[in-house]
Amino acid sequence: MKEELNIIFTEEPFSKLKDELKEVLKQHLKIFSFQKDSILIKKGEFGSVVFFLLEGECGVFTGESDKNLVAKLSPPDFFGEMSLLANIPRTATVKALTDIKVASINFQKFKEILYSSAEIVTSMDEFFKKRKSELAIAERKMQERIRKKESFLDKIKKIFKK
Repeated sequence: MKEELNIIFTEEPFSKLKDELKEVLKQHLKIFSFQKDSILIKKGEFGSVVFFLLEGECGVFTGESDKNLVAKLSPPDFFGEMSLLANIPRTATVKALTDIKVASINFQKFKEILYSSAEIVTSMDEFFKKRKSELAIAERKMQERIRKKESFLDKIKKIFKK
């Protein structure tokens, strides 16, 4: 079981953890499997766990439906941290695009481990800012698509009013 968790530490920010902190993190992770189309995180809800993707692929959706895919996640991506670190509702829905395996950790324990290393705090802060920016760009694109669709519908309505 511990071996399959090593993928978490192959990229930043978690590659910066010292070996003893990696072991502490591993001790607190729980592994779960989900079937395709399972919702792991729902936009607008408050959560209490952070997920690490070990196998499979997930989609990140910002809208109210599955049509607004803004990102695909694959191992060793992690998710669920943004709303917990900022103390806000979840900013996106995360859905399994395939059968998946994830590891999860309670946010309080995650935060303890995170804040025990200055290097990872800095790396996590950079990652958080990048992800927040990517979501904002995706939201703007989605809003623009909605405006274009509404504009197109208005043009059709005008045609039929004549």
